[in-house]
Amino acid sequence: RYLHSFPTRRSSDLRNVAYGVLFLVLLSLTTTFFSTKYITAPIVKLRQEVNKISHGHLDRQIIIKTGDEIEDLANAFNQMVAGMYAEEQMAARLQKRLLPPKKIRVKGIKLHAQQIQAKVVGGDWYDYYRMDNDIAFFIADASGKGMAGALLATLAMSSIRSESKNNQSIERILKNTNKTIERRLGAGNFVTLFHGTLSPETNDLYYVNCGHELPLLYRSASDTWSLMECRGSLPLGISTEHF
Repeated sequence: RYLHSFPTRRSSDLRNVAYGVLFLVLLSLTTTFFSTKYITAPIVKLRQEVNKISHGHLDRQIIIKTGDEIEDLANAFNQMVAGMYAEEQMAARLQKRLLPPKKIRVKGIKLHAQQIQAKVVGGDWYDYYRMDNDIAFFIADASGKGMAGALLATLAMSSIRSESKNNQSIERILKNTNKTIERRLGAGNFVTLFHGTLSPETNDLYYVNCGHELPLLYRSASDTWSLMECRGSLPLGISTEHF
């Protein structure tokens, strides 16, 4: 009788072991599911949103509703980014005010411009103004993106505007601006710039290129566009010795 009952008990033990293994597998899957849904997924979303913000999308909000520290961290990021966004918008308004506010109109000449930034603020800018009887204008691009480029552009613009009030030649204005950029900001910061001076009396255009892309010249008589022939020298801020 003992030998007859042994296989039945062994089969029952194996069945219990199988049930136990199945329970552990189901428990592991359940734990993994809830861990992914309530822990891993919010962290992944937070990382993705922070990555987008780091690329300049400061108008984004991180929406995470977990009721724990991850949600607190997301809210802290939102408050920080909101402050950065407000400062960036203010900087953009200030930078826009530095651009020439009015068109220049003289006999035979009408000068105006438009700028569309790649980001809210940046290092691209232009300017034009009267210089004695001539019209001076330039287009420029400062190294760096965002706030860094905007600050460098503001320094260069201020220097050119200041130097132009001293009745100096454009060569002297740009040489002094070059020294200002290198002296105040050091190596690694530079500005490419194309500066032109147009005489309304003779219709002559005198220009200097400091490492900038060649401008396009449009001739209305022939309805043609062409690149201006102007060999570029060093950008402003690279070297005062070889400029």
